[in-house]
Amino acid sequence: TFFDGLDGAPKWAEAPTRPEAGGKELVMLKPKEERDDDAKPNRRWNRSSAASQVVNPVVAAAAAAAMQAPAQAVVKESRSDRCTRLLAALRPMVDESIATHISTMMEDMEDVEETRETIVDLLEGCEVDRSRIDQFWNDLMNDDS
Repeated sequence: TFFDGLDGAPKWAEAPTRPEAGGKELVMLKPKEERDDDAKPNRRWNRSSAASQVVNPVVAAAAAAAMQAPAQAVVKESRSDRCTRLLAALRPMVDESIATHISTMMEDMEDVEETRETIVDLLEGCEVDRSRIDQFWNDLMNDDS
């Protein structure tokens, strides 16, 4: 047979002992129409309509406070994203591949001065004026922009 090819002969669980032989007593269930509605347990995972209408006061207070807060949360722009945005203003002098390289350098920056010197050299190579390079660096390093 099919089972012989897998692990040998199938092994079946033994049937439970009958109440007459000392086994557990079986309980007869009531028909559905005769059961108490109050004794019925809540739906699984407490998804019953009654359970969903109960409001936790702490949650309600937090929700009310959130409704009074400003609608937009201020998200701080990463230095790399700010770098990309500021370099876009220097186009067409700064090529997109150079802008991507400089933005990546800002993500991996360990030594600020060394990174600044490298970026200044790259931008001067793109014939960007020194005053614009200094303005770019100041705007980049200023967290309030």
